[in-house]
Amino acid sequence: MNTGLTRELLQRRIEDQMALATLATSDAVRAMHRDLTCLYRSQLACLVAGDALTSPVEPLEFDLAA
Repeated sequence: MNTGLTRELLQRRIEDQMALATLATSDAVRAMHRDLTCLYRSQLACLVAGDALTSPVEPLEFDLAA
């Protein structure tokens, strides 16, 4: 599953929201941008976890004779 573009978009959204939060003039708007940052970080974490769960796992081989 190729999720590189989605990861890049989410990372860009996180950076944008953090920048907008620093520019906000009211606490409510700043909080909204911080909440959106948390949302996008959660989405990115779920995407990474999903990729890890769907990636093929190599079986471990043990030499029991040794």
